[in-house]
Amino acid sequence: MRAKTYFFDTLPSTNDKAKELAGKGAPHGTTVIAYQQTGGRGRNGRSFSSKKGGLYMSMVLRTSLPVNAGVSITIGAAVAVQKAILGCFGIDTDIKWVNDLYYRNKKICGILAEGFDITPDPEGTTSRFGFIVLGIGINISDKIIFPEELKDIAGTLEQKINTEDELQKIIGELSELIRTNVNEIILEMEKNSKNNLPLFSDDFTKYYNHRFIAMNKHVTVGKAKGKALGIDKNGGIIIETSPGEKETITSGELSLRML
Repeated sequence: MRAKTYFFDTLPSTNDKAKELAGKGAPHGTTVIAYQQTGGRGRNGRSFSSKKGGLYMSMVLRTSLPVNAGVSITIGAAVAVQKAILGCFGIDTDIKWVNDLYYRNKKICGILAEGFDITPDPEGTTSRFGFIVLGIGINISDKIIFPEELKDIAGTLEQKINTEDELQKIIGELSELIRTNVNEIILEMEKNSKNNLPLFSDDFTKYYNHRFIAMNKHVTVGKAKGKALGIDKNGGIIIETSPGEKETITSGELSLRML
């Protein structure tokens, strides 16, 4: 069965629709795109504003990567989206570990990876995903109006889109770039995993860290506080908690700290 792309004018959630399709056997790469969402969500159950003028898409991923690579998949997707935006608009966005992209110091993209049908491998030592739904929301048009509580933190790529045809063309081009980039990064991660290598190459981590919005800044991740030194080759964030002391965090939410 070949992967298809499904377009909708409005959906409650592209992730929910992609999950439904995957549950019916939709193959790797199946993509759901909506021009707006009424119930878009981010990490930890937060709502995600999904006004018309953005790209709201979800991909079905069927991968051999283990469950403990879940955060790394989100990190790989962040680079895939960052490169797609750069290729489509010439805009070099910043990445906030683990799942957001920023432009002009405002969040313009959120990424949510949800794993389903988790089962142990034949040896019973490492769990695997039955499938993953990778949700991506990007604010594109300069005409998007945010709720009052989001005006100071949410932004757009500030693209002037005047017609429905222009919006459809941009969404088509950007979503295809994202699909291609995500598939390439997942394949590389799978290859590294099978060879018992770190999931990410030197080039990948260098690219990510160059665009990491909190690089060398003081952050909080869970109970850890200190200076962010970038990600390691498996996507964990390295924090210098005190001079000469480092800690690698593999899950949690990063907050910039005001000193």
